[in-house]
Amino acid sequence: MRHLLNVSIWIVCLGTYSWLNVLAADDEVSGALKARQACQTCHGGQGRQTAQAETPNLAGQSAAYLEKQLQAYRAGTRQNALMQAVAEALSDEEISELAAFYSSQRMAYCW
Repeated sequence: MRHLLNVSIWIVCLGTYSWLNVLAADDEVSGALKARQACQTCHGGQGRQTAQAETPNLAGQSAAYLEKQLQAYRAGTRQNALMQAVAEALSDEEISELAAFYSSQRMAYCW
């Protein structure tokens, strides 16, 4: 009986993990579409090609960090006229999707 309970718990956890991966993949796909619409010009399609030296690479950054920064631009607590205009047009869900997309991309290495 104990073995059956352990197996049942394992199956539930595995199912939940799989479902969370599907949700994360959906966020990444939605984020990729939004990135192409709003971010690609300066940050590049995968977030690692920048148009200007002061434009940061986004690829591989923590999703939590990216969300926090976009929310700060939207709230006006982080200053940059272009980024504030972009962030003000984004919903909380869109910010999460963009953060999920860019955090899933490979970081750029300079070697």
